[in-house]
Amino acid sequence: MKKNLLYLPLMAALLMPGWAWTEDHDHEGEDVDVEIETVERDVMSYVRSVEPRAVAPMKAWAEDDKEAYIDTLMEIYGSLEEIKELREEAPVFADLYHRILETELKMEYLGHAIQEAESAGDRIKLEEELKRILPEAFDLRMKESEMELAELRAEMTEVEAEWKKRQANKDKIIERRFNELTGKDEDLDW
Repeated sequence: MKKNLLYLPLMAALLMPGWAWTEDHDHEGEDVDVEIETVERDVMSYVRSVEPRAVAPMKAWAEDDKEAYIDTLMEIYGSLEEIKELREEAPVFADLYHRILETELKMEYLGHAIQEAESAGDRIKLEEELKRILPEAFDLRMKESEMELAELRAEMTEVEAEWKKRQANKDKIIERRFNELTGKDEDLDW
């Protein structure tokens, strides 16, 4: 078994920019107090619900490279936690990221299974399945990009409106700053 297969930290990092587990498993300076058994139980339950065929290879991988296996569990767990948090702020993004995570997990499993397939017949079936999933994965990524672009456009519109407002009030802003710097506005305190 190739150890880098089913190794999803890169995928998780792509899904959740800014998410990074350190050696002591803290997230953005916050201590994360979670037992590895809990993480493993939750992640493997998730994997079982998304792609049951991936459970056995992951368990075998745990025997081959425990450290990489744990890192991957933590990355997937982190992605799932981020999705939970995102559900409150931006449920549409949370649903999209959840679908991306599911699709990525399926594709990783299929890529691994294709490479490990013992018969040409099995390999062909798995390749056909992967070919069916890839367009969906691409479409999900494009939807993610589209949503990010929409957010950026909205933010740009806000910034532009603020810029125009400040430009229109240039003389007032300069006068107020002059008064602040020279202490002339102290006489006008309430």
